[in-house]
Amino acid sequence: MPPHLDRLLRCAQRRTVSLRDAENAVQDGHVKAWLSFGDLRTTDQARLWLYRILRGVPVGIVMSRISRGRRRLAGTLAHR
Repeated sequence: MPPHLDRLLRCAQRRTVSLRDAENAVQDGHVKAWLSFGDLRTTDQARLWLYRILRGVPVGIVMSRISRGRRRLAGTLAHR
């Protein structure tokens, strides 16, 4: 289990509506962290750096859900 995973999951649960969304947010956050690992200057700040990345992820999850819902609705209305 990656360090700080339990704390990151609790943080994500406070920012999302379900455990599934929180787990997805943490996974997305880890992917973003992995891809931008070169931006981390010192490992002393790794936990704070992960939290900063994670803060933006739930918003992205919610926005993509809204977008998918709008597309679904538009598709349903177009077929009527």
